Amino acid sequence: MAEFIWIASYPKSGCTWLRYIVTHLLFTTEGEVPNPSDAVPDMHDFTGQIKYTWQGAYPVKTHLYVENLPPRMHTRAAVHIIRNPLDVVDSSVAYLRTDTLSERADLINTYGTHGGIEPWRTMLGYGSWQGNVASWIDTKHDFPVLFFRYEEMLADPHDHVRRLAEFFSTEVSDERVDEIVQLTSFSSLRALEEKEVAESS
Repeated sequence: MAEFIWIASYPKSGCTWLRYIVTHLLFTTEGEVPNPSDAVPDMHDFTGQIKYTWQGAYPVKTHLYVENLPPRMHTRAAVHIIRNPLDVVDSSVAYLRTDTLSERADLINTYGTHGGIEPWRTMLGYGSWQGNVASWIDTKHDFPVLFFRYEEMLADPHDHVRRLAEFFSTEVSDERVDEIVQLTSFSSLRALEEKEVAESS
């Protein structure tokens, strides 16, 4: 049975940032960095063959409740990131690019009433922020889980890269930690995104 390492969170909680860090930490060789969408694919929109494994397990991004992880995808471990729900709401509204103040207000009200928005809440099965997070932190797991808080990662990314390296049982120098933090900073990721958009246009 295939084994998986979940990179997990509620949507807009820093999961994409985390999988960039994991990609640089585990899969960069001789300066060659794979596309994080290949190295740590998103189970909710990925098709095709998973290309990368770490010590025989596939790292994969998910937003599911822990109890809703597919049983045929056997869990070896997980890294879970939690973000302040008010910031999750703000990031979600920005991500969905609402055109008017009334649309923005409707999304915020829906979040306030139901703890999540569609299609995430019911159609995709991510549930509410509170329910999703509780499923991870209140469950007694039979596999190791490393919990991060988004705000603490922002405050000290170097410490979190080191903790990830320890969790994945890989050695990393202080110089390499510095490099990973720089390469996955928001300014670096924004520049990379702008470059990719320019090259595709």
